[in-house]
Amino acid sequence: MLGMHGTVYANYAVDKSDLLLAFGARFDDRVTGNLEAFSNRAKIVHVDIDSVEIGKNKQPHLLVCSDVKLALKGMNRLLESKGANLKLDYSAWIEELNKQKVKYPLNYKTTGDDAIPPQYAVQLLDELTDGNVIVTTGVGEDMFCNSNKSHPYLGNPWNKSEIFPNMMKFADACGISSALVTKKEDLREAIRKMFETPRSYLLDVIVSHRQHVLPVIPSGRTFKNVITKGDGRTKY
Repeated sequence: MLGMHGTVYANYAVDKSDLLLAFGARFDDRVTGNLEAFSNRAKIVHVDIDSVEIGKNKQPHLLVCSDVKLALKGMNRLLESKGANLKLDYSAWIEELNKQKVKYPLNYKTTGDDAIPPQYAVQLLDELTDGNVIVTTGVGEDMFCNSNKSHPYLGNPWNKSEIFPNMMKFADACGISSALVTKKEDLREAIRKMFETPRSYLLDVIVSHRQHVLPVIPSGRTFKNVITKGDGRTKY
């Protein structure tokens, strides 16, 4: 994933690229950060069926107002006509990006107690379903948890109370089975029990609030300002 909470290697690829093909993209500030610095080495080709979106945020070098499917067909015909005259070798570039993946992997720290890292919960759900699971998220930290495996902990700024209600009572009011899991060692069995239940089921997983949404590029900054360690603060 690219952008503010995207992987380091994805942002690195865009920052170092000499050609950026953007299909149906709107260059949102959560993706670009500082607009002037975003992909400033590349020739940008922007394809979008909505003319309003083209050049609205980031001015492309080549704009195409078209259905992406038609644009890709035209591009493929153009490349095929070049045939053997195209001698393309991306091995060095791919090797460079693979090195970035090794250097900056998506991982997370454990807290040393029984707390459930949200990343672990997502990975375990994927494992137990062989990847055959439909996940829906809200908009915010839980979205990043499921895309880049970060933390979905929400509470009010004064920490006087939590925003969410008692989910067990909510499930009971709806007439569905439910369970609460707070320890990492109990999560696998809790998910299995949920899958074995042939009806609606609510599993409330209490995750550690010590996990932070990393990596992160501070708002309005550039890829060079990416934070990969700590708690996301720029100053201590």
